[in-house]
Amino acid sequence: MQTQKVFIRNRILKAATAEFLHAGYQKASLRNIAVEAHITPGNIYRYFKGKSDLYQATVAPAWDGIQAIFKMVGTIHYSDYSENTILMLTNSLTELFIAEQDGFMILIKGDPQSPIPDVREDLIAMIRKSIMKNMMEEDPNIKIDPIIIDTLAISITESMIYIFQHFDGSIPKLKKRMNMTLDLLLSNCKNSLEREIRYAVADPIL
Repeated sequence: MQTQKVFIRNRILKAATAEFLHAGYQKASLRNIAVEAHITPGNIYRYFKGKSDLYQATVAPAWDGIQAIFKMVGTIHYSDYSENTILMLTNSLTELFIAEQDGFMILIKGDPQSPIPDVREDLIAMIRKSIMKNMMEEDPNIKIDPIIIDTLAISITESMIYIFQHFDGSIPKLKKRMNMTLDLLLSNCKNSLEREIRYAVADPIL
C-alpha cells in the first residue's frame, strides 16, 4: 500500500512538472495534472494541500539545492576564490541543473502568483548577502557603495540564468561555459572587492 502511495505521488509530481513548465503557475490546472497522472482531481488533495503546495514540492529539489550551494559559497571568503573553488561551484551547479532541469526552468520562468514569484530577485539577494558577509568579515565598520554590491550580484545571477536557458544538451559545453563565466566574474569580483575596500577606507561613503 505504501509503495502504491509513493508511486501515485511521484506520478502527480511528474504531471505537475510538465504542467507548470508549460502553463506557468497561474494558468496551471489541477484537472490537467490529474488527467496526466491518471487520477481524479480530488485525489490530488490526498497527497498535496493544493496548487501552491504541489508547486513547492515540484520545485523543492532545485530550489533547496540552489540555496544550499549559495549558503556554502557564503562560507568562503572572497580572497579564497581559487581555480578549485570555482571548479567546485561549477560542478555543484551543473550537476544540480542536470538532475533538476525542469525544476530550474520552472523557477527561472517565474510567475508573480506563485509561492516563489521571482527567483532572480531571490538569487540576487542571496549573492548580495554573501558578498556583504565577506565585507563585514574584512571590516565591520566599512561602508561599501551598495550599487557596486548589487551590480556584482546581478551579473552573477543573470549570467548563470542565461547559460542555463541556452543549455543545448551538451553537459561538457555547459560546464565549460559555467566555469569560464564564474572564473571571469569571481576573479573580477575578488579584484573589485579588494579595490572597493581600499577606496572605502580612503574615501568612506557618508
